[in-house]
Amino acid sequence: MSIRSKVSSIVPWLMEIKKCQMTQLNWKVSTRSWVLQNEDMIEEVMTSAKDFFHQRFSFTILKNTSSTTQFLQQGKVNIMGLEITSGTVSNIYGINTTLDADVSKYGTNSAKVENILDEMIRTAMLIHGYYDIPYGTIIFASRSLDPSLNGQVQDAVKALNEIFKLYGFQFAFELYTNEQFT
Repeated sequence: MSIRSKVSSIVPWLMEIKKCQMTQLNWKVSTRSWVLQNEDMIEEVMTSAKDFFHQRFSFTILKNTSSTTQFLQQGKVNIMGLEITSGTVSNIYGINTTLDADVSKYGTNSAKVENILDEMIRTAMLIHGYYDIPYGTIIFASRSLDPSLNGQVQDAVKALNEIFKLYGFQFAFELYTNEQFT
């Protein structure tokens, strides 16, 4: 089974279980047709998260980022889903997934956690910056994450939820790994 078909197997879950009316694979912002909003807030959140994770966990997240716009334009969201109630987006799902051994490409355990955090932060900031929505469900999914990373990743994601709440966001950062992935 190809990675694309594995990723697209999440789409029925979004549509049937999460009741999304629209899904898209490999969503990437088009700078020709989308205008970045909330740039000052995004910059502030990114700086705070970077400092927090360095001080508390010795993680170096959001490295090699010369600007907010550049950081956002570098990424894509593997799967987006919109749940619409009474003509309004009631929830937006941003799912980044690394399947099989792809997580191993990140290098050290710290680098793996840092990259997962980068992807989750970027997804939330893409939603806030380009959809102007301060809420959503941000998921990192992997069916084979090294069990030795589990505690570190869970602690980091819990802290990420706390940071975003301090700024008044209503993003829920979640992990679906190993057994939970199914």
